[in-house]
Amino acid sequence: MDINYLAVIAAALSAFLLGGIWYGPLFGRKWRELNEIWDDEKQEGHPARVFGGAFVFSLISAFVFAMFLGRGVELGFAIGVGFAAGFA
Repeated sequence: MDINYLAVIAAALSAFLLGGIWYGPLFGRKWRELNEIWDDEKQEGHPARVFGGAFVFSLISAFVFAMFLGRGVELGFAIGVGFAAGFA
């Protein structure tokens, strides 16, 4: 199994940062409103534990995705190019 660990870390970091932006300043207020989470009801948790756990789960999901994806991207790209060439 040939896994690019740098790509796994980059994917986990990008997912973590995008999630932070998505649930924070971008749509955080609307997300809390739609899920009926009010400021006085927020669950307390140590930020290092919460964000550390989120990053670990992002890392695990990126690693598992890399395990299953493998060389399928190259094969899928080649099939897509061949399919598109049929319509050119």
